[in-house]
Amino acid sequence: MLGALLIPPLNALIYPTLVVEIAKSHETYPELLQDCEEKHFSPITSVQVWIGMKAFLGGRMKAVFRLRDTIRGQGYDVLSGAETPYIDLQQQTDYQFIIPKARIYFAVPPAMVPPTTFALPGPSALPPPPMPVVLTDDFVLPIECFRDALFRNWS
Repeated sequence: MLGALLIPPLNALIYPTLVVEIAKSHETYPELLQDCEEKHFSPITSVQVWIGMKAFLGGRMKAVFRLRDTIRGQGYDVLSGAETPYIDLQQQTDYQFIIPKARIYFAVPPAMVPPTTFALPGPSALPPPPMPVVLTDDFVLPIECFRDALFRNWS
């Protein structure tokens, strides 16, 4: 895959590089993961990062992210990304996802990539950083913002 693909039928917009999908009651967790594999990482898209959130009955959630399989050019790389355990919607969480900056800015020439802020991942960062006390310019996404939104909209 050389660059970002255009969205048919008008071919006037490019596919986003990062997609967030939230499932509340309309689909199961396995169906959410299947959407990632078959829809978002299909051969006709150029989505590079998929983030999924699933709210479960009983007030729990799970969060997951996957990266496109760059070898096959479709589907997700089974060794990529991370998945949280079940999280109670009523309790704050310190889980974070570390998402590679290069995947978010896929197909953007290096000279055009904007400067990014360095962050220190916390102890619950997923996947665990290779050097835990080193700043990274990759995107550190706190899961708390999603948990809070799901909790407020659960009722």
